[in-house]
Amino acid sequence: MFSLELLKAINEWQRGGGRKQRARRGEYLKRLSKDLDPEFRQTRLCCFRQMALDVKYLWKLGDELQLAEAISSWTLATDMAKDFKGGVPPEGWQGVIFEVVPKASEVIVNLDALYRDRCFLKACEEARAKIPDFQEGIGRYGGSQREVVLEINSLPVEAVYALGGYSSSREQTACLFFGREPSKEEFAVFGALLAASGRELGPTWVAGKAKSRVIASMLRTVEALKTADSEPSLDRD
Repeated sequence: MFSLELLKAINEWQRGGGRKQRARRGEYLKRLSKDLDPEFRQTRLCCFRQMALDVKYLWKLGDELQLAEAISSWTLATDMAKDFKGGVPPEGWQGVIFEVVPKASEVIVNLDALYRDRCFLKACEEARAKIPDFQEGIGRYGGSQREVVLEINSLPVEAVYALGGYSSSREQTACLFFGREPSKEEFAVFGALLAASGRELGPTWVAGKAKSRVIASMLRTVEALKTADSEPSLDRD
């Protein structure tokens, strides 16, 4: 069931690489995975993927977002999606987490299901000496990322699960809190109140109703941005 060629393809996929490498490895993995048992080519759970989009491109989410990579890595764990590549992308890029329940036809391989299968784990262990750079792929990641490889060409705006952003600095937030620049003593009090609240300033993911309000605001102004002279890049590597 688990040929050496398939194990090598999975290892190469998990090693990562540039966009062209991922595209080539994705097609190879797709070809070798097609004969797997159906339980390894489907999922009934929500899958999540984080992307870093050019801000102007995000404002063009009127209908659907065309993905730069049709075959891509998704995860069943929201925390994994939020922490991908260090979490919220740097300012200048808009972090977006998408959520889908994929059709069986969109699932290339459910790696999370494979890594829960004893026969697959045994096959990996027995073949490790024959798999180049095993410690950079299967040996390094295994099932830790709860990964599902999907082939999806586009996503509707309704698939946005969360948006990444940055709150004001501690100093700016303190000024807003007091309505003026605080004294040293007041700044110390503000710090204590902030710690007691359990809230952290800086990069954060916004979901739920707050995310929906931001998306609604973007959609209200999308027509103005359609007149942009040039198309920005889709995502960062």
